[in-house]
Amino acid sequence: MSYRKELPVEEKLAEWIDTIVIAEEILFHLRATGLPPTYENATRVWLNFLEAEIHEGLRNSCQGLLDNLEVLNHARS
Repeated sequence: MSYRKELPVEEKLAEWIDTIVIAEEILFHLRATGLPPTYENATRVWLNFLEAEIHEGLRNSCQGLLDNLEVLNHARS
């Protein structure tokens, strides 16, 4: 029998997030707006998004889960 320590939720979530999908979306939107899909432009877009929009988007998503009673409430967080 092997005992494996469960990862902290932050590490487990970080492993689950698909960063390739995020990168593809950033490049898609750069191309769609006529901007060159360069590393520099992509990082600027991502940082601007993190600073300006992710907080509100995450808060709204959490509220939507709460409103629809979709949250699984576990003792560990």
